Amino acid sequence: MQRNLTNLMRSMCRIVAYLVLASAVGVRAQSDTSPTVTQQLAAQSAVTSGAPISLDLRNFFGLPGVSDQVVRFSTTSGTINVEMLRQAAPLHVANFLNYVNSGTYANTFIHRAAPFSGPNAAIVQGGGYRFVSSNVIPVTKNAPVVLEYNVPNSRGTLAAARTSVLNSATSEWYFNVADNSTTLNQSNGGGYTVFGRIIGVGLNILDAISVLPRGSVTISSISLSDVPVRNLAVGFVASNLVVVTNITPVAIYPGQGSPSVLTFSAESSNPGAASVAIVGSTLTLTPGTTAGLATVTVRATDSNGSVASSGFAANIAVAAVAPLVVRSPTSQVVANGGSIAFTVLATGTSPTYQWRRDNQDLPGTNSPVLLLRGVTGADAGIYTVAVTNPAGSVVSAGATLTLAAGGTNSRLTNLSIRSFAGDGAQTLIAGFAIGGSANSSLVIRGVGPTLSVFGVPNLLADPKLDLFVNSNSLLSSSDNWSGNDGSAAGGFALPVGSKDAVLTSTLASGPYTAQVTGIGGGTGTALVEVYENAPVVAGNELVNLSARTQLVGSDVLIGGFTLTGGSSRTVLIRAIGPGLAPFNIQGTLTDPRLEIFRNADKVGENDDWAGSAVLRDAGAGVGAFVVADGGSKDAMLLVTLAPGNYTAQVRSGNGTSGVVLLEVYTF
Repeated sequence: MQRNLTNLMRSMCRIVAYLVLASAVGVRAQSDTSPTVTQQLAAQSAVTSGAPISLDLRNFFGLPGVSDQVVRFSTTSGTINVEMLRQAAPLHVANFLNYVNSGTYANTFIHRAAPFSGPNAAIVQGGGYRFVSSNVIPVTKNAPVVLEYNVPNSRGTLAAARTSVLNSATSEWYFNVADNSTTLNQSNGGGYTVFGRIIGVGLNILDAISVLPRGSVTISSISLSDVPVRNLAVGFVASNLVVVTNITPVAIYPGQGSPSVLTFSAESSNPGAASVAIVGSTLTLTPGTTAGLATVTVRATDSNGSVASSGFAANIAVAAVAPLVVRSPTSQVVANGGSIAFTVLATGTSPTYQWRRDNQDLPGTNSPVLLLRGVTGADAGIYTVAVTNPAGSVVSAGATLTLAAGGTNSRLTNLSIRSFAGDGAQTLIAGFAIGGSANSSLVIRGVGPTLSVFGVPNLLADPKLDLFVNSNSLLSSSDNWSGNDGSAAGGFALPVGSKDAVLTSTLASGPYTAQVTGIGGGTGTALVEVYENAPVVAGNELVNLSARTQLVGSDVLIGGFTLTGGSSRTVLIRAIGPGLAPFNIQGTLTDPRLEIFRNADKVGENDDWAGSAVLRDAGAGVGAFVVADGGSKDAMLLVTLAPGNYTAQVRSGNGTSGVVLLEVYTF
């Protein structure tokens, strides 16, 4: 067959019965073996700057039905990938790979594109000759191989060329361009061994070679016919031949430094969140420093340029920061039947909370605030809280709850608001409420010029104080004080003749507002104060303080209150900006921040209340209006405080200006 296969086929006359073993040995018919997605890549989740994620792409891409050794025919016309059929023809595969590994086929040429009938080539043959310095040189041949006819010579298969002697195949091979299964079979001369098949779209390269012009040449004693050439007019020269530059064993999947049928590439739509790199068959996804969503597209490309692609989403979240207790709950002494709120301040990513009494978990206590109502001796003990997130867990210091023997709750005895004041929309409005059934004697002051003693700048020079019941009925007014300056009730002394304003009133229980404006349109910082005046009426007490004002830039709204008595008292303090929207108040402060101080020591703070169920229930318990939006940036604190003087300070959390409401409720 090596030089005159056509004549040999014409002379075959003996028909030998044969059994095609294709199904018995598991050989596949010619099929599409381009890259394909065998399994979709799954979405990946990670945290910023987290550990890289590795994916073995061999689990997601493949060549359908290809499992044996693959060799690559690199030709001047293109690349043809061929899978060995070791199970069908083990001797021929071993013989062929021996030639391949020894480099025998390097720079050989396709020396035959032979038609069996008609003008078109039925086979394309090589593996026998090199063309060197205008000479045709045969390759060195090894011993022949015994015929292994088990697979038909169907289109796209690779077979061993031989002479009329059945067991004469050595180095030469041929591709079946046409379906030659009824021509080159056992019935026609004993058959020809098929030991490989083209995979991918290499058939396109084979077809292109088969339709090239064909010529003949005789050099020395070698005569070749049907040689495919690129330019028949030029003649038989090296540049016109279809040269097989090399035949190389290749892996299906890439590895470091090894050739392969498939190569992989990948790209990320958001490299800042997730970057991707591929080494061999391993994709490494590296989380970036920016949280976000990235779409990763992965492509498998074979050496013929066919592509299969698959994508997945990479969700990169902010890395969890281990929890840290910034402020542990503080020990408290409360009266029997009173209420207490233990509060913990912790940092960390999305922490969860579990309160404990004497190291035993308290069911359903999963908030940073633990509220106990109507406490009894059974509630006494040491309270801690475990703060946990995926990055770790920490337990707060313990706080002791002690019941005061025969004690009563502390009471509010002084309320104050310091803020900017003026006329119209700049009026400083302080609300307060009296609880009980009897009348209470109060001293109410509007202080401006005397604040200079404390170094307060930009003072309201001449404040006017108006007292209203139910916010709309004027009870009394004061411009410049005379007689009683309120110092006997606990206030600092006012200089005689100062333009501060003072009112002394006996008031029934209920809500009131004290409003400060500037005489003559004046503006500046002013202080509203409410003091219990002796004698104190048992059962009556101040139960609420509120103030609404506009903060500008770095302004601070300061609310002061005093708790007097022998035990602690629980108070709810709220700084409401966005939560005022249902009341049609325009220009509210978008992000109030609340801090509580005892003298210079900060005892509590809150930026966003986060829809806390405990805070919502506490607000309902004291009659505060509902903040419906749990995601609003209003600030709230529920704290139990020992007797003493406190200030609640409200600032803008984001530097913007707006209207804000400060509220203090006893609980």
